[in-house]
Amino acid sequence: MFPMQEKLQISQTQEGTCNQFTWQVKKFHRRYRETISWADALCNPLVYYGNYQLRSSVSHNGSLLLYNITREDAGKYIVTVDDLRRARWFETTYILHIQVPLSDPVIEVSCESKKMAVLTCRVQSGTDPYYTWLTQGTIKKNIIPPGEVNGNIITVPLPFPRVISCRVRNNVTEKRVSLSIVRCPGGATEQLPQDIFAAEGSQVMFPMQEKLQISQTQEGTCNQFTWQVKKFHRRYRETISWADALCNPLVYYGNYQLRSSVSHNGSLLLYNITREDAGKYVVTVDNLRRARWFSKIFILHVQGGATEQLPQDIFAAEGSQVMFPMQEKLQISQTQEGTCNQFTWQVKKFHRRYRETISWADALCNPLVYYGNYQPRSSVSHNGSLLLYNITREDAGKYIVTVDTLARTRWFKQIYLLHVERRFPSKYPTNESI
Repeated sequence: MFPMQEKLQISQTQEGTCNQFTWQVKKFHRRYRETISWADALCNPLVYYGNYQLRSSVSHNGSLLLYNITREDAGKYIVTVDDLRRARWFETTYILHIQVPLSDPVIEVSCESKKMAVLTCRVQSGTDPYYTWLTQGTIKKNIIPPGEVNGNIITVPLPFPRVISCRVRNNVTEKRVSLSIVRCPGGATEQLPQDIFAAEGSQVMFPMQEKLQISQTQEGTCNQFTWQVKKFHRRYRETISWADALCNPLVYYGNYQLRSSVSHNGSLLLYNITREDAGKYVVTVDNLRRARWFSKIFILHVQGGATEQLPQDIFAAEGSQVMFPMQEKLQISQTQEGTCNQFTWQVKKFHRRYRETISWADALCNPLVYYGNYQPRSSVSHNGSLLLYNITREDAGKYIVTVDTLARTRWFKQIYLLHVERRFPSKYPTNESI
């Protein structure tokens, strides 16, 4: 309520005639005044401006009452009153400060070393908090030696067996939280890299080797952590998963979303490992004050597959058929039906200087015969093997298959050397020659 500090004058000659007055507001974040209400010479107050109409009233003596105050209402409230002759009589200004009630405070413990701990007192909501630290009911400005107080942060020596309290207040609320004993688990700045070996198609777990700290004053508040990977064939890190301060792990990056999970203690589990997953897996953990606590690196080695096989000789006679086997099992995407490795069959004939493309398969596993005269006398099996019919001496040469990963990077390469032998006529007569 903004009171009308002067008694309004009533005309002694005309009943009901009184001072005219106006209520206005100049909010802190605006440059102009807004009219809230005014009263005419017949003492009829009118609510005038915007959203004040439904949440304000003016009493008979001219006082202004506002309901459901918000932080938006902070500002200068000005009332001007005229005398009965319509000349300025007086003006009064009220400065309204809005403070949001404080939420329950929490104390966060950060272990800087084995001898020192840093306590931080926080509120999740509220305005203009003022913090005071108390031990055994006594206000602590300094803990000597070797502690110190800096606003809502206090440094205490370990062990610290006494009860310590944080009192926080503003002009509308005052609250307190206490901590009976300060404990600090062990921690590490950075662990040595650890090698992990896994086979293709298996699953692997990257353990969280440190016990995550839980806030002793607010249930669910814990260390933030992030899992990232830097694959051997890339220059940048990819974020796999991270957990916020409420212990909710979120799978964050790309194709890991459907084949990974994070346990309650922060360990990372990957399923259906491929050679594409090899690399450095890094976990970083922050303390409850959002400062780096420790970091750990795991180096994942995926066994199986080959980058490039040695050339393999294949001998065939003219007019026969020959098969070039796909020696690696093609990977099928587990997230999109029909998505698989792209592969290409090419040939560099001995008497030519360039390669010819015979067949290739797209990401939907559809092999297409691509080049020239191979189209009517070749086929590609479901597993990617190439079959040629009616071999001629013209077909001799290097047959090369290249396969890409699901991420479209080179996976492996195989070379076959095809030697075509001339078929000699039989020395015995056949029915056709008689």
